[in-house]
Amino acid sequence: MTKADALTMAQQAIPAIAKRGKAEVGDKTVSGSLTAGDVVTMAQQAVPAIAKRGKAEIGDKTVLDALVPSIAALEASTSDGALAAMIAAARKGINDTAKSVSRKGRAAWQGERTIGHPDPGATAYLRFLEGLQQAWSEVGLPGKRDRG
Repeated sequence: MTKADALTMAQQAIPAIAKRGKAEVGDKTVSGSLTAGDVVTMAQQAVPAIAKRGKAEIGDKTVLDALVPSIAALEASTSDGALAAMIAAARKGINDTAKSVSRKGRAAWQGERTIGHPDPGATAYLRFLEGLQQAWSEVGLPGKRDRG
């Protein structure tokens, strides 16, 4: 799978999620705006679901190696620096596993040929965060556009 294939898959998944028009956060359903706490809760809930679905864990060279550290960075950051911290943490997770063999996911069948290459799913997640950061830099962060 190429990076372009991984990005295409991510681009198809995001609108499918967004079409629902609501988010489930813990035991509540949220329509409209999400709080920072809602986003953290959703991200925390995504990790075990992804791990279970892919039968993967941290270090298997999957999206989890970018997702988990980025969530930890989100939890530890101030709102103004959260996205940049998430990007840095995701990038570090990807770089830390690039030198290893893919053990799970679509790349696993490639075996040792994956050594030295970043995981495509983790890279797609990083590109999503970078795209979000770029969009927000161009139009302003949600909730801050109308402030003087």
